[in-house]
Amino acid sequence: MRGSRTHDRFRRACGAATLLAMLVTSLPVMAQDPTDESYVQLVLTQAKVRFHLDEFQEALDSLATLDPQRIPDRHRFEYHLLRGRCLIGAGLASQGYDAFTAAHLLDRQWRPDRTEFSEAEIVIFNEAVLQNAEPEDRNLLKKSVLAACVGLAVYVLASRGDDASERSILPPFPEMPGDQ
Repeated sequence: MRGSRTHDRFRRACGAATLLAMLVTSLPVMAQDPTDESYVQLVLTQAKVRFHLDEFQEALDSLATLDPQRIPDRHRFEYHLLRGRCLIGAGLASQGYDAFTAAHLLDRQWRPDRTEFSEAEIVIFNEAVLQNAEPEDRNLLKKSVLAACVGLAVYVLASRGDDASERSILPPFPEMPGDQ
């Protein structure tokens, strides 16, 4: 028990020292426009540190200084993903789902790593992916299910009765070369 308390204190002290160093070195950047890339990067880094310290509300407060519509494209995915993780950590799963949906719409191929994301984060992210599948994917799924149902119906109809070979509506299988 004592070891975990010491580890927790050390982790918080390192996090606080990192935040202090970032604040001191970034004072000129903080005076800049909130849409400036260096400012956005600073805010994202501060929010990441707070997230890893389990200070979810503080991380969300940092992220709230950014306007999601004005964040440079290369940081927008990271913003939504980090915001979703902080919201889930703060117990706001439905809002985290919305943030994960926004992240997924920016990069449909990305998936969370099980070693870095909590089970709750992975489940909510996967729900967002399933609910926001492309219409083409949904149509393909519907067609696949329909084809499977038709195939099953043909199979059932073809094998009804006592002597399935006489009543089959399917043509016989062709003989393979070498089966003679």
